[in-house]
Amino acid sequence: MMGIWLPYNSVQKNLAVLNDSHLADVLFQGLDTLRDVGLRWKQKQRHGLDPHAGESRHSRMWLDCPAALLFYVVSAEEEFRRRGLGEERRVYKAFTWYYYLDIPLAPVPPWWYGHQMFHRSHRSHLIQVDPGWYARRLPLDTPLDMKLFWPMAELNEWEMTGAGRDRGSVVGRGRNSEAHKEHVRNNFRRKKQRS
Repeated sequence: MMGIWLPYNSVQKNLAVLNDSHLADVLFQGLDTLRDVGLRWKQKQRHGLDPHAGESRHSRMWLDCPAALLFYVVSAEEEFRRRGLGEERRVYKAFTWYYYLDIPLAPVPPWWYGHQMFHRSHRSHLIQVDPGWYARRLPLDTPLDMKLFWPMAELNEWEMTGAGRDRGSVVGRGRNSEAHKEHVRNNFRRKKQRS
């Protein structure tokens, strides 16, 4: 199941809209992913190993921009503490570990951050998972049946999955892909049916 939720392309807006459970998912899945990405990044730097071998979807998303993930998880922990959900500073350990591994800490956003289909798929999935919380907090025009879009290692290549454990399939490249065109057509049909 997804753990690092990104319904918007704004860190603060993302964290403000998440319920406590999904905020905890961001924090704990983010910490696990930070460890994995840090190890893979170092393997690539020191030994020339393929960092994509055996990777999870989360690791693949953040592999080329570990500092951006670190920034998001630090922000999630601050929000977690602000809501009174915990006091332990878990991210500090990850931060010092990244410093020790000499991983650059300039938070360069990943290529997929800001891609509207990606963020929209997260909004759709959040509403599917907890409609009582998210239906009031996310835009009314959010489709309710969208699959999750996962960025691949290649620029503008996506994997689309259903909820939960569906393995998914590669759906092509960016706005010109057949998956994107089909999604636009389906949204148009739905809006037409509503009016």
